[in-house]
Amino acid sequence: MNIDEARQILWLKNNPRPLGELYDEGYLTKRRLEWAAQRAYNSELKQAAQVLLNALHPSPISK
Repeated sequence: MNIDEARQILWLKNNPRPLGELYDEGYLTKRRLEWAAQRAYNSELKQAAQVLLNALHPSPISK
């Protein structure tokens, strides 16, 4: 899944809007994306959240 595809995946039933839209509005924080990547029941949402985390919040390289 690429970033554009991940941005189109819908968030949870309580706010079924695309991840990209919610992220752009500031609703999806790093903490919410981390939660979804680890605990969401929907495997597509889990994958999309991880893709966005990797792209938008890259982890520092350990030395």
